[in-house]
Amino acid sequence: MGSTQCTPQCCRDDGKADIVNVDDGDPPVDSIFEKSLVKSHAACTAEPPRFHRTTSAESTLSLAEQTDAFHKITNPARREKRTATIDLAAAIRRNDKHGTAGSETLIVRDGHIMSPKRPEWVDHVYEENVAVLVSDLSGFTSTTRMYGIIHFASIIVRMRQLCLPIFDRYGAVHIGTEADNFIVVFLDTVNAVKAAVEMQHVIKTYSESLNADRKHFKIKLNGIGIHCAPGLVLDKEDGLHGDAMAVAYHIGEDLAEDGNIIISAETKGQISHDPFFAHAEYAEIRDDETQDLMFCVTGTMGPLKDEQVATEDDRFLHPGLMMLARRHNPDADIDSIDSTLTATLMQPYTVLMINLVIDQELELDARCAAKFSTLNIFRPIVEANNGRMEEDVLWLFKDPADALLTALQIRRAVNRHNAETSDSQKHIQVSGYGAHSGNLLIIDGTDVHWGDPVNTASKIGQDVATGGDILVMPVIKDAVDGVSTFKTCVFTERTFFKSKVEFQCYSVHDSRD
Repeated sequence: MGSTQCTPQCCRDDGKADIVNVDDGDPPVDSIFEKSLVKSHAACTAEPPRFHRTTSAESTLSLAEQTDAFHKITNPARREKRTATIDLAAAIRRNDKHGTAGSETLIVRDGHIMSPKRPEWVDHVYEENVAVLVSDLSGFTSTTRMYGIIHFASIIVRMRQLCLPIFDRYGAVHIGTEADNFIVVFLDTVNAVKAAVEMQHVIKTYSESLNADRKHFKIKLNGIGIHCAPGLVLDKEDGLHGDAMAVAYHIGEDLAEDGNIIISAETKGQISHDPFFAHAEYAEIRDDETQDLMFCVTGTMGPLKDEQVATEDDRFLHPGLMMLARRHNPDADIDSIDSTLTATLMQPYTVLMINLVIDQELELDARCAAKFSTLNIFRPIVEANNGRMEEDVLWLFKDPADALLTALQIRRAVNRHNAETSDSQKHIQVSGYGAHSGNLLIIDGTDVHWGDPVNTASKIGQDVATGGDILVMPVIKDAVDGVSTFKTCVFTERTFFKSKVEFQCYSVHDSRD
């Protein structure tokens, strides 16, 4: 795979769960690396700790605080840490044209660390073989538009409530969430696939148990992808980098569908001997993009533990998410719950998202420097226009005019940078920008900053826009009509279909550019 998109953690600030007790002996760092897709847990330990096994002797935290530490969907300090990381990456790039900090170059080949010293942005490294599981739900866009973000948010939370105990039982060493996705790391590949099978079974059983009048509460599993490989790197912002992550994410996001489990050939080789899979069937799938051989896992597998946890089960959920989980109780007063959530948690924002493309042919340290040096260019523009970088490529604004101005200024900055940089490998690639306004569901202390503005901005900016196009929804065009700042802008109407939804938007071009 030659390049990759820096996708939003959609509702991530992130939602990734930091599951571990970090080794206090590690050298102190004040930075975090590329906020990519997932988080992980301390590596290179003889016996990696299970994630919620803190004892009373080890901690004075309450059970709720302990489980929240395990499933740390959002760390409020992340935004400040991200700023420090961006500054560090800029310094790295100044020190070395290849994006390394002196001798602190991390090179991972065949799962082995080739560098004498670990760079500042690296937190932990799994040199051993690990498996990454990536799951995805379907229907985010259509369900949100039909029933509202509170309803779909409750489906995501109920899915987490059902599946987190499974990952616990199978010894996951990291659990990350990316809106309706799970990204989970296991040291045992067999356990990773067993967890996927149980996850698929529990979700299917739950959805089939719903009465006809509650079918819209169904959890629609789009699919699960799994790959195993050595050499998984955890950065200071809890991003995972390496073959296991890249391939699993591609399978889970791009290949898996209809609720199926798809595994790589390497994964199949690790599990076929286990009695759990004695009667499994493996249908071959050829990846059109990479030509790699994959397998769809079906058949009778087990034994399975069908644990349909109650909607009051708060072992692994942040307290702020419990009201969403309770919507799935058949006896719940949904109107009352929704009224409370709407009054206290829905806030109007404009969301701007970009599709930043990083060349995956670069060494890992060079990708780090490229990513954060680029964000170091963007951050002052976002902040000068009263925006906040909720995620690396997801920014929130109170005023739609500020969001559009930011997109125009960043596009100019990118064009100027590329024109002034002779080395094409150092060019910045932003393939698209997307912006939409509306209400977001924001729950402090969690990864929840969800709503149609985020999903729509992601669709038009990251899935549809090409060639650096800026696409905005009509509500933004209406908001800036008559504003002198945009008098030289031309708005061209465009219509797209994505995720079975029609998007009517406008392409924005400034005649001065």
